[in-house]
Amino acid sequence: MRKGILTLVMISFIAITAWAQHSEFGFGLGTTTFMGDLGKHDSRTSTYFGDVGAGITKPSLTVWYRNTFNPRFAVKTGFTLSQIQGDDRLAKSTDRSSGDWYRSYRNLRFQSVLLEGSVTGEVHILRFIPGSLTHRWTPYVSTGVGMVYFNPKADYNGELVALQPLGTEGQGLEQYPDRKKYSLIQAVIPIAMGVKVNVSQRWTITGEIGHRVTFTDYMDDVSSTYVSQDDFINAYGTTQGQMIYELSHRSNEVDPDGAYGAITAPGEYRGNPNGNDSYLCGSISISFRFGKKDPESFFKPKLKKGNPVVD
Repeated sequence: MRKGILTLVMISFIAITAWAQHSEFGFGLGTTTFMGDLGKHDSRTSTYFGDVGAGITKPSLTVWYRNTFNPRFAVKTGFTLSQIQGDDRLAKSTDRSSGDWYRSYRNLRFQSVLLEGSVTGEVHILRFIPGSLTHRWTPYVSTGVGMVYFNPKADYNGELVALQPLGTEGQGLEQYPDRKKYSLIQAVIPIAMGVKVNVSQRWTITGEIGHRVTFTDYMDDVSSTYVSQDDFINAYGTTQGQMIYELSHRSNEVDPDGAYGAITAPGEYRGNPNGNDSYLCGSISISFRFGKKDPESFFKPKLKKGNPVVD
């Protein structure tokens, strides 16, 4: 099966490249920042970047294939390998009325591998031809469709434990029939803007920043309400049930006496169920253009024999 898929991909790539005659292969380095229920939060601002911080920004690697159909439009197929992370310990505040203090007291955290594949259309603001020294740069905007794989994990007694199979918010328990275990593969809508610059007739540098719209609130395994310790133990036994409870309820690590235990009592919200998770991506990439030596020749009209050539 794997050999068959690899062969199909190679044949498709060769066929598309031969047909397009104006294509690029590129790779880039960048960053990914998770934006969800867990993580750094700056209560002093409500701007889009209020949840962005160095502690939850992770490196990424991207490879892609791009076909420019005309000077105003291109299509890119890309794959990105990265990580996402959220950690309530990064939110620090002594003001008990602030969201920062609540996050710090909640004390949840996760990390996950992130594998994204997408197909996007890029609209050039200026006329742009890869490799052209005349139409050599342009800003652009893009959007499309994609799929993302994630698998949230958290540390427990020195080991990373996958959270989705545990049902930390009661998924799978008869007391919570409306809570189903979420899928680790989800659809995603990439929205981005960037700049392309030709540095030669073969090489192009692209800088891009983008937002990923997802259709799940469980990339960090947090969305709904707390479940009681007894519910977990009754369903899974003492050892397994206690582990699930401790992974889903970590405020006792910062408040062992339970002075504010009512905040994280069963039925209280662990996260905000009214919004889905998302993540922010940025990258700098370099690409090599295939095809004719003259990059603009592909877009010139083909004249029939005997027709005059008009410049």
